[in-house]
Amino acid sequence: MTHNWNRLISYCLHPSHPHTVNPEPIRTSFIYPPLVRDTQSIRLLSPHLNQSGLSFDLQTYAANDCPPYIALSYCWGTPSPPSIITVNSHPFVVSPNLADALHHVLDYLQCAQSTSNPANYLLWVDQICINQDDEAELANQVQLMPQLFQASSLTIAWLGLTDEHSDHALQLLARKQRTTRKLTVPEKCILLKFDERSYWKRVWIMQEFILPPRLLIACGKTRVSWDSMRHANSRNYSFCTHMAPLFQRRNVMQYQNRKTHLARLLTIVKGRGCTRPFDRIFALLGLAVPGDLNGLRVDYTMPTQDFYHHVISLLRRAARTKMEWDRGNKDLAEALEFPRPKRALTPPLIDQEGPVEITEDASD
Repeated sequence: MTHNWNRLISYCLHPSHPHTVNPEPIRTSFIYPPLVRDTQSIRLLSPHLNQSGLSFDLQTYAANDCPPYIALSYCWGTPSPPSIITVNSHPFVVSPNLADALHHVLDYLQCAQSTSNPANYLLWVDQICINQDDEAELANQVQLMPQLFQASSLTIAWLGLTDEHSDHALQLLARKQRTTRKLTVPEKCILLKFDERSYWKRVWIMQEFILPPRLLIACGKTRVSWDSMRHANSRNYSFCTHMAPLFQRRNVMQYQNRKTHLARLLTIVKGRGCTRPFDRIFALLGLAVPGDLNGLRVDYTMPTQDFYHHVISLLRRAARTKMEWDRGNKDLAEALEFPRPKRALTPPLIDQEGPVEITEDASD
């Protein structure tokens, strides 16, 4: 049983499927001005809307006292062929998918320029606004990410470029509840293909998609606001492995203000990709029941085994009853495609005092 438990937790935090893991972060020679971490500073991009190409100024603001901004949620994608943009008059390397996303965002801003305040043109983009080579800064900014997306004036979820069926898929997803016609087999196939887009398979998009008050979904030049989708018929996506739990969690979070237990979130993100195994926990900071995360400090330098130990301790502390621990072990093992244990598993990395809870939603 000890062996099974170790495999179970290891799989939660570091899935064995290599195709679900994003490439290594893109490196750049750009020199970042340091952030004042004690004041919770962030960087925002100011685009040069009237210039050709992608050109930005990068400026520092206090996280709790910054102008309105648009946050970008996207999949980094493959790093090659690299795209070159300009930041503070210096060349800056970004992934091709981010370059596509930025072109889309600038097109969106150009269309809104005559009706919007220029202050709303500030952008937050993790690949540029965070020094990915500075682990201390990265940890500091990851801790702020839930606040960053919740405080955004708008978050744009960039799904990638269009294909022959993506526009139709978005139309199907936005069909209202009062529509009684069932989806045809070809329509279900279109949605299943749409559900396989790389965007939906990232761990990080869970909180990026769920937390923002205002969300705009963009695929190529097609844009759909979440408000037009929130009353969509859930039967239109209930069979989609990646989109269904994401859409359901957003509705629960935004309109019922219910967070989810950490153990339940771990089963939901099973198989989703991330570069660092620790991100399977850190990417859930804004979604988990606060009591489940008391004492959690974002730290990328911690030894992996110590991190596993800490995660188990968090689950243990959240426990209420031995029965919940027994039931939770079986539910978690099943969700992660492990055989159901014949008896309750006991975490080997912590003391035996007290159970560990694996539960459903906090309000269940």
